[in-house]
Amino acid sequence: MRPPPSPRNGGEAGKALQLYGGKAQVSRDLQMPPSIRPDTDRHFKDPLYIGLPNYGNSCYQNATLQSLLGLRPFLSEMMALISGPDGGSCRTLCAVAKLMVLRQKALGKSVSSHLNDLREVFASIDPAFRGNEMQDANEFLLRLLDTIKDEIDARRPAANPVRDNFEYQTIESYMCTNCHKTVLKRQDNISWFVSVPRRQGSQAPTLQDALRLSMRSDERELHCEHCKHNECRVTTKISKLPRTLILQLNRYVFLADESKKIRANVEIPKFLSLNEYVADDATRPPEWKCTK
Repeated sequence: MRPPPSPRNGGEAGKALQLYGGKAQVSRDLQMPPSIRPDTDRHFKDPLYIGLPNYGNSCYQNATLQSLLGLRPFLSEMMALISGPDGGSCRTLCAVAKLMVLRQKALGKSVSSHLNDLREVFASIDPAFRGNEMQDANEFLLRLLDTIKDEIDARRPAANPVRDNFEYQTIESYMCTNCHKTVLKRQDNISWFVSVPRRQGSQAPTLQDALRLSMRSDERELHCEHCKHNECRVTTKISKLPRTLILQLNRYVFLADESKKIRANVEIPKFLSLNEYVADDATRPPEWKCTK
């Protein structure tokens, strides 16, 4: 996230939108900068002002795409791939990367037109993504990234922006509670699911609390091949770090045959710490060399 622009004078300080380290506060006199008209192509405009129009209830797609467009390493690596000899054979990759190129050039009208064409590409992932009904944004994100990753792996296994930016690895340690024999299992993921913690006192839980809850050790039933005991203690560490960590806050629990949404507030701190969950020999994400 970029820091908010600095006010020009003391009188404008109260009009600024404060999002960092506290709750968002907007003054009634806040003047938002004008956005680029979607029917005008202006190469010299800032691409950050380019919006994505909704087609029906497609805001779940637009919110996902805007998040991906804000990640500079992923953005540059995706655009570099379509300029290569094998880029044209990856339909989803090329369609999303073209949107990135048009937005970087601040071609508002072209972005709007191509976004409508993208719906046909998304329909090949799931026909529901072409309709006008609301869908789950996280499901759309994961299926989109998985599709792009598979397309690239089929043709360019050496370089994959999805894997290089989002994939992380955990190592689970299964220790028998009787003989202490330990078995290790590694697993690769691109999304981390965390549950809403219970409120402690009057203070709302934070996303850091949700991370702590998801990483705590637990006991499970597992047959030990060494002593035949059927209980083990499982601890989890992160053995490979991603450039960008995707977190999904699971707000639904299943009670009998129906699901219930947890509506409790969860505060998001300015920084999240993974220090206590990272293995000593963890692999760092690939280095990204900025061209500017």
